[in-house]
Amino acid sequence: QELICTDGLVLRTTRMKQILGLQDVGGEKTVVAEAGVTVGELNRWLHARGYTLSAGTLEFRDATLAGAVATAAHGSTLAESSVLSSRVRGLW
Repeated sequence: QELICTDGLVLRTTRMKQILGLQDVGGEKTVVAEAGVTVGELNRWLHARGYTLSAGTLEFRDATLAGAVATAAHGSTLAESSVLSSRVRGLW
């Protein structure tokens, strides 16, 4: 694939599209989602339940969670960190 700048391993997350739900982790509501879910899909899912990632999330809604975390994607806010990976509580 000439658009991918590597001779190494490429992970496709196209089948990892589930948002598994909300959990209480250390007194904080935490969403459990797979790597291929896009930021836009997660924002819509959270909005339908009265939640949000925060005011400083990405404008590029087609980025997958894995891609956004791996590239240190960020939004824009002075109130708090807008780097999406700063909101990650765990990977498995």
